[in-house]
Amino acid sequence: MPGMVDTHIHASQYSYAGTALDMPLLQWLNTYTFPVESRFKDLQFAHNVYTQVVKRTLRNGTTTACYFATIHTDSSLLLGRIAHDFGQRALVGKVCMDRNSSVKHYKETSQESENETYRFIKELLNQKYPLVKPVVTPRFAPSCSEALLTQLGAIAKNNNLHIQSHISENTEEVKLVKELFPDSESYTDVYHKSNLLTEKTVMAHGCHLSDKELVLFRETGTSLSHCPNSNFSLCSGVLNVRNVLNHKVKCGLGTDVVG
Repeated sequence: MPGMVDTHIHASQYSYAGTALDMPLLQWLNTYTFPVESRFKDLQFAHNVYTQVVKRTLRNGTTTACYFATIHTDSSLLLGRIAHDFGQRALVGKVCMDRNSSVKHYKETSQESENETYRFIKELLNQKYPLVKPVVTPRFAPSCSEALLTQLGAIAKNNNLHIQSHISENTEEVKLVKELFPDSESYTDVYHKSNLLTEKTVMAHGCHLSDKELVLFRETGTSLSHCPNSNFSLCSGVLNVRNVLNHKVKCGLGTDVVG
């Protein structure tokens, strides 16, 4: 029997999985997620949580995972090592975000994010883990400047790397993206302009994508990670999976963890 593949999993959120479901996405990120993720600069804390995540996913039959870590390079590298030590196939992403007004100490400058992404990629690849590889990880458009998104698109292209992010999870988020990127036609167009939509890209959620956006997904070969439990838990929306498949867009399943 083949193992299961989790196409979208925030390893750092495992410590409060199944809790903190009392508010919608953007408020939830500011109140719970960003403060917890800021703790992962502590390598001992990170080691404890990430070890539990990898052991739990393997115990439940998930032999491949596409992980979001945090903005901290060293603890993100630690997640890669733990996945390797337990024999799990994994894409591991050091999160990139240069916008965050709610938890001011939990963000990077654009230059820091670019430099640390290069360091993360180099150091993880230098380990030559047979089953663990880096994935370029802009958190999502609202937490990234256009300059950073463009830099990350170039890094992924120049190094032939996978890409992961979020898109159209809830309506408030979609509205915010329109305000932050007024020159873009849609949420999908924001990523497309930065060369972040490729055959090696996985975008999570997509509950509110238009048919026109799904056409762009198909044309670029971009895949969707459907996270139904998370979408219901945070009341984010419902992905019309049949419509996604009718547009011939590749679609996998993700836990997202806390939801």
